[in-house]
Amino acid sequence: MIWIITSPERIHDEAAYLNELAAAGPVTLLVRKPGWSLEAYTRLLDQLHDHSRVMVAGFPELLTHYNLMGLHVSETARLSGELNFLRRSKQEEDPIVTGTPVYSTSIHSPQTPAGPWNYLLLGPVFDSISKAGYTGKGHLFQAIPPNSIAVGGVQAANVSAVKPSLAAGEPVEITDHLPTIADGIAIKRPGDVTLPIIRELVDDVVEVTEEEIARGIYHCVQNTRLVVEGAGGLMVPLNGEVFMLDLIRKLEAKVIVVAQNYLGSINHCLLTAMALKQAEIPVVGWIFNGDHHTNEDDVVEWSHYPRITPHTARTQA
Repeated sequence: MIWIITSPERIHDEAAYLNELAAAGPVTLLVRKPGWSLEAYTRLLDQLHDHSRVMVAGFPELLTHYNLMGLHVSETARLSGELNFLRRSKQEEDPIVTGTPVYSTSIHSPQTPAGPWNYLLLGPVFDSISKAGYTGKGHLFQAIPPNSIAVGGVQAANVSAVKPSLAAGEPVEITDHLPTIADGIAIKRPGDVTLPIIRELVDDVVEVTEEEIARGIYHCVQNTRLVVEGAGGLMVPLNGEVFMLDLIRKLEAKVIVVAQNYLGSINHCLLTAMALKQAEIPVVGWIFNGDHHTNEDDVVEWSHYPRITPHTARTQA
């Protein structure tokens, strides 16, 4: 069983993606939206097709209204002691609802909390890269509680060295790998320190295809309105077959060209503009770095792409 925890932020068309994930296999969906009101939770739950595998964080009254799988309780709420609702089953709250609710809670220390907890969410196992000071707690545990939620890893299928290394019992360097756009995780041999940690703490490794990676990037660009900074110019290779230009085309993204303003940059700028025109990629315009130079006016005129200023950026936004 796989648990999917929703993003804490509001996501465009989120219900459609959650329904697609739920339909793909046996998953438990934990709807966790800190700061959301009861009404906001209700609007999202109304759009979900199957509530029987849905856990919700907070608002225990939603359990009976939607016949949910269960309730997740934050560590803060658990430590406050206000858990009277845990003493009542679904049957006691609503006779038409069957089954006993599942309860989960978060833990950040080795002590296993007392209470009717079916699952424990240990976090974070490793230092968080998004929250300053949110340090990993995995090293504090001599043994992982048996009812802890499984920790999983994701690896590009084209460069998958972890599964054969786990099977061999030692780091194995793969030689039959293929190119991948996820070059940041394209590790051909797990580290001597990393592999034992994976064996101890990770319950499964999911391999994702290039198409699945591209779909994830596409979702981030199109539906969360991200501005994506490429790794260099259009013809920077992402692997042995794919260039940055190909990724832009795959994402159906619009392009903002950032150019260093210096004497002699006209050639570089116009070659970039030519490649974008040939690929039929939409361009928002130019941003020029550095002090103003007459090159800017020439590049704008000959490329037929506008200069982006604070005023035009606000207008296009």
